[in-house]
Amino acid sequence: SSASSTTRSMALAASPLRPIAFAGRTEMAVLPVWIWAVARCAAQDRLARAGASSAAVLGALALAMTVPFARPEPSPQRVTAALEALARPADLVVAGTAFYLPARLARDRGALHVPLVGLPRELERHPGWFPLAPLSPEGYAELAATLAGRPSGSRVWLMIHPLFATQRLSEVLEARGDAREALRTPDAVVLLWVAR
Repeated sequence: SSASSTTRSMALAASPLRPIAFAGRTEMAVLPVWIWAVARCAAQDRLARAGASSAAVLGALALAMTVPFARPEPSPQRVTAALEALARPADLVVAGTAFYLPARLARDRGALHVPLVGLPRELERHPGWFPLAPLSPEGYAELAATLAGRPSGSRVWLMIHPLFATQRLSEVLEARGDAREALRTPDAVVLLWVAR
């Protein structure tokens, strides 16, 4: 329809300005074209019709097999929801890798009422795109600089993947404050750091 085409066009045009607001925009633009192409071919060719029918049956089976089983919410979303309740307005949240995007969304939506910093800082330029690798020396330097600017007694929450929980991270945290583990799952570590 004309209205949905206009909406897709507007989302595509706005996405360079606010890419975080249009998750899945490529899939949403391509899927209707793919469905239209399959439908057009299926109307003219018996083999294409059989392929489209098979794809529909397989899709229905996959849906029937996955819907009844409840899946736990991923750690980044659970951790962000917990911090929404725990963090005070004067706190700072430092979020690494997969934790930055959910925290940014929560902040943009008004649920997380504290300042947010990406770890490493380049996450802020392209949230959601990151290599899952140990923090670089530059990343440690950025974190040290962020912590150095915090007044005595202020709190910083670190949401990181366990891969980031290294001896070097402990050294950076202990240089200017005290850190304690607030939460740990197989794919998440939350530390509360208090400046000295």
